[in-house]
Amino acid sequence: MSECALVKIGRHKKTAEEISYNTRIGSMIWELRKVKAVRAKDLAREVGVTPQQLCSYESGVAAISLFLLERMCDVLGVSIADLLQASSCNGFPRNRCARCLTRG
Repeated sequence: MSECALVKIGRHKKTAEEISYNTRIGSMIWELRKVKAVRAKDLAREVGVTPQQLCSYESGVAAISLFLLERMCDVLGVSIADLLQASSCNGFPRNRCARCLTRG
């Protein structure tokens, strides 16, 4: 990997792919939260993080641990597998994917 493909965020260098991945996952969490009408402070409290940290996850600034992702998915009523699949949808608006995840 070339040196120009790395971006320094904080003390760690992240690849463009990693940043894109974090942003897609965070975007889907935000969309699901909006579709389910769950307030940020309520989701944050349920999973044990601050609302500011949740905002960092949703914006893609911070990477979500698998443990927290699982807790968020439980609160939002979706599986991690479905969230990951929907976060990589091409050709559909993300909010449409989020609404599809909430049907059951």
